[in-house]
Amino acid sequence: MSSYKIIRLAAWISALALAGWLIRDLPFNDILDSVKSLSMRQWFYWSILNLFIIFIFVWRWMALTKGLDLNLNFLNLLFLRQAGQSVSFITPGPQFGGEPLQIFLLYKRFNISPGDSFLALAVDRFFELWVNFAVLLLGILYLAFSGSGLENWISVALIIALAILLLCFLAWGVIQRHTLQLRK
Repeated sequence: MSSYKIIRLAAWISALALAGWLIRDLPFNDILDSVKSLSMRQWFYWSILNLFIIFIFVWRWMALTKGLDLNLNFLNLLFLRQAGQSVSFITPGPQFGGEPLQIFLLYKRFNISPGDSFLALAVDRFFELWVNFAVLLLGILYLAFSGSGLENWISVALIIALAILLLCFLAWGVIQRHTLQLRK
């Protein structure tokens, strides 16, 4: 058996073991009670909202990949994103984990170089992280200046603002490097 097949088999066994571990700890009775309490109208609204969010995230990734001159269509990116989200869901810990799979699939299925595959995903995750930090900063500033007793959160706002500036600096560096590579 080749080493590729052994690695692939080990990855599948690991994924199934993680999924089993996750399923074992799920509170199925609580989940079923919550699901049963939803009306059809609520099911419809939540489904539409979730589909809209998925559509926006995939559309954003498609726009960013077009900016990198990678011609990936919406459906391909939708499947890639959902594959990555599935791995992130079954992996314990923070919502990271599906990114290596997405990079691998970009490389293997669409013949995109590993560097460009990494860049395509990194740009999307960068944008997502930047927006999250910006919304967090706006919320903290609102609370700090609204008289809610959180005036001492200005230092936290400053740290978040510095993180946003660092992200902007990193993005500028990547853009400059990409521009220099295009000129060569």
